[in-house]
Amino acid sequence: MKEVDIAAIRAGQAGLAVGYELVRANRDVLLLDQSSFIGESWKNRYDSLVFHYYQSR
Repeated sequence: MKEVDIAAIRAGQAGLAVGYELVRANRDVLLLDQSSFIGESWKNRYDSLVFHYYQSR
């Protein structure tokens, strides 16, 4: 099991924004969502959604 500094449950708009800022602050973050991948609920809700994400190195 990986140890993280912060786990955010329900990675909606606010959770993603907070997660992004925490990663920028060099914190290990785990975002949890009911869907199989983060942003899936947005994809099903908006036809023109384009999801840009930060990929760790």
